[in-house]
Amino acid sequence: MVKREEFEDFVFLQALENAVSFKGKANPKALIGKCMPKFPDIKNEMGTWMPILNSIVEQVNSMNYEVQVEKLKELNSAFFDKKEKKDNVKKEGLSDLNGFKGRIRTRFCPAPSGHLHLGHLYGIVFNYEYVKKYGGEFLVRLEDTNPENIALENYDKILDDVKWITDDSIDEIYYQSDRIDVYYKYLRTLIETGKAYVCECEAEVFKAYNDSSEECPHRSVPVANQIKMYEKFFSGEYKEGDAIVRFKADLKNKNPALRDFPLARLKFEKHVRVGDKYKLWPMYNLCTAVDDSLMNVNYIIRGKDHEINGERQDMIKSALGLLKSNYFHYGRIKFLDIELSKTKLSEKIENKVYDGWDDPRVPSLISYRKRGYKAEAFRKMIVAMGISKRDSKITDEEYHKSLNFYNKQILEEEADRYFFVYNPKKVNIVNLDDIDLKEIELPQHPTNKSRGMRNFDLKSDYIIDGVDFKNFKVGDKIRLMHFANFKVVEVDKDELKLMYLSTPYNKELMVKRNIHFLPKDAEKCQVILSDNSKLNGYCEDMDNIKENTSIQFERFGFVKYDSKNKDGMRVFYFTHR
Repeated sequence: MVKREEFEDFVFLQALENAVSFKGKANPKALIGKCMPKFPDIKNEMGTWMPILNSIVEQVNSMNYEVQVEKLKELNSAFFDKKEKKDNVKKEGLSDLNGFKGRIRTRFCPAPSGHLHLGHLYGIVFNYEYVKKYGGEFLVRLEDTNPENIALENYDKILDDVKWITDDSIDEIYYQSDRIDVYYKYLRTLIETGKAYVCECEAEVFKAYNDSSEECPHRSVPVANQIKMYEKFFSGEYKEGDAIVRFKADLKNKNPALRDFPLARLKFEKHVRVGDKYKLWPMYNLCTAVDDSLMNVNYIIRGKDHEINGERQDMIKSALGLLKSNYFHYGRIKFLDIELSKTKLSEKIENKVYDGWDDPRVPSLISYRKRGYKAEAFRKMIVAMGISKRDSKITDEEYHKSLNFYNKQILEEEADRYFFVYNPKKVNIVNLDDIDLKEIELPQHPTNKSRGMRNFDLKSDYIIDGVDFKNFKVGDKIRLMHFANFKVVEVDKDELKLMYLSTPYNKELMVKRNIHFLPKDAEKCQVILSDNSKLNGYCEDMDNIKENTSIQFERFGFVKYDSKNKDGMRVFYFTHR
């Protein structure tokens, strides 16, 4: 037997969804197909049920579109998540790596010259996700053989970021500054076999030789003499800038970058990890070629700006008889309006334009982490984008629309709900005795009932947000969320007087707005917004909340609890709506 109230509620919701999907007008014929599976008995009584259905559709169609959307958000917010997900559908997954089979061993190799930012994510995620796809090991190797522009604090910060993005799945960690003697061994071998030489030319002089495909005077010096020249690096006879070790490549190569290129140079600056133990510092291509081979890295996945380096490294490996790796060089991802230069970001931090690397305006991973973004959201977004050799461009708005979509899916499930009020205005319930409740119970989570409830004491005075306050006039019907329905009986400058009507939600009341509220003695708090501005307001009692917990301030957005400040106020970082 069909219950009329149940039928009306179902049709009302379906009509709202249909109307919002089709520019504000629901189609009665479309609803019949929805109703039949739910209420099969109406098939034999269409004369009774169709007029009811048509009446509800007329009621919904008489509402303006904004009211329809607001009402649907109140009754079924998941509808909009599904719609957004449908609009954002894209084939997910990473393509095969040129037919690669077996276990993969790959790596991510940052330099500790600054914190990791959005641009580094692709190198981390692509390598890590291919390890998950094929099975294997993910290595992190800190490239710190340039003693300039590195800071000790960056080492741990970088490793923390990579561990976070990969769910603590780093298999091995290496520091190139611990491996200098290994590089010296192979560097000497290259000189002894005539594959490298010590060049004493000034930089501009050598460039002229190289650009014209001519040998510099030192290239043909006999090996025995080259070894003596090499020893000068360690005896102190060479000063910084006097000489450099170069790889002996093909001087006729059409690309000047693939002719004789540097392998090691003198730097007398003190290194933050190994001090002044070394003066001759092996350079990127030598270190990378040796390490990738000795560490059995069988697939290198990195940006195509490293394609020339890949060729140089293969030359070195061939000269040393070392095992080569497979390569995939993906296209450059250009952020059109997000500043990612470590140098520029560092300058702004040093000049106090930004408060630090965790300032919400800085596109660093530590900043996004502090604001409540999830590693899984970054990974899902990047995997959905796919890996390609084509260059791509992306705006701040496009990037965050996609990121927020994936992040919201996670937070919707895990975040408990609370109320937050700023610019508070008073409300007073004039007939409190008519309310047959001892306290107000509010769900901790809208769908996961196991999370339990949170409670407000039943009182006559509460506060609401000024944004809501200014929209009400005498006679309006409103609902205090999860509590009761009221009629506005008086509007003062800073206070609404409300008359209690009923407790259960009642669509027939046609309430103007369903708003959140707080006890008038609510706890003070602060929300730090995306532009680093501070929004002071009030929140519920949260004595049991742990630091670094993401929650949702209903009707405001997702935030992450940081800590209490020196004034005892709880501080939250805004994530997104």
